[in-house]
Amino acid sequence: MILDLHNHSIKSDDGRAKVENYCKWIAKRGLDLDGFVLSEHRQYDSASDYRALEDEYGILILKASEVETEYGHVLLFGVNEDLEHAFDFADVRNPPDRVLRETTNGADTHPDCVRALDQAIALCESLGHRVEVTTLSLDKQAVARATQSIISGNLLSVLEDRADDVGREFGKDDVENFTYIMTEAVRKHGASDYARAIRTIHAVGREIEGVMQRFDLLLSPTMAAPPMKLGVLSLSNPDLAELITALSQTVGYTQIFNASGHPAISLPLHWNDAGLPIGIQFIAGHGNEGLLFQLASQIEQAQPWNDRRAPPVDR
Repeated sequence: MILDLHNHSIKSDDGRAKVENYCKWIAKRGLDLDGFVLSEHRQYDSASDYRALEDEYGILILKASEVETEYGHVLLFGVNEDLEHAFDFADVRNPPDRVLRETTNGADTHPDCVRALDQAIALCESLGHRVEVTTLSLDKQAVARATQSIISGNLLSVLEDRADDVGREFGKDDVENFTYIMTEAVRKHGASDYARAIRTIHAVGREIEGVMQRFDLLLSPTMAAPPMKLGVLSLSNPDLAELITALSQTVGYTQIFNASGHPAISLPLHWNDAGLPIGIQFIAGHGNEGLLFQLASQIEQAQPWNDRRAPPVDR
C-alpha cells in the first residue's frame, strides 16, 4: 500500500486545500496512491467523516496529527480515544524563543525598552512559549567597521556616479553633513578593506543562522530607545554626538539582521508613559517568514493594538 503521509487541509492554520481537492488532484494526475493521511497541525480531527469521499474517489483517507515539540515537528499516527483524552495536541510547547537583552553595537538600552521586553516575555510565556535569555557571539567592533565600510563605500560610489552625470565633483554643500563625513572617511579605505568587510558580514550571517537552527525565534526590543523627536535623526543635525548616539540606539537591535538577511517583524506591544509605542522585534530563520506571521496573529489576538494611537505632539 502506498500512502502520502503528510498533508494539511483548511482545518490547519497554514492549510489552503479542501480534502476533496486532494482527491480530485490525485485522480486527475493518475497518481499511484492508495490513499493519503491528513496530519493537521496541533490537533486531531476526530469529528470529520470522509467515507463519502473515499467511496466516490476509491481512495483511503486516514487521520493523524502534526505536533510541535522541543525537537521539532513530529507526525503522530495511530491516535486513539485514550490518547485524545490524555494529550492536548494544541498545547505542545514550542522550542524555546531566545531573548536578546543587549544591543549588537554596544548602545545603551532605554528603561522603557527594557520594560517592553519584559512584558513581551511574559506575554509569550502566557501563550505557551518557552523563553530563554541569550547573547550573540559577535565581535562588535569588527561588525561596526564592516558596516561602516560597506555603507560608506556604496554611498561614495553613488555620489561619484551622480557627479559624473552632472559633470562636476560633489562637495560638502551638495549633501547632508553626516553623509559628507562618511564619504570622506571611507576614501582612506581600499579594496581589501571592502573585501574584509564582506567576509565579516557573511560570518555574522552564519553565526546567527547557527543560533536559529536551535531555536524557533529571537526576540528583542526593536529599538534601544523610544521614538525620537523630529530632527534628532536628521543627517544634517549639527550635533554630531547626539546624532551618532541616536543612530546607534535606533539600529542597535536591527542592523545585524539586515546584514544577515534574516526575516524579522516589529510589533507594538508596549506604550510608555508618554503614550508612545515601543516595538518588540521577532527574528526567524531564513525562509521562515510564515512563523513570524503566525506568531503575530497569535499575539494580536491576545493583545490587540489596532485601536491604539500616539497622542498629538506639542510643538
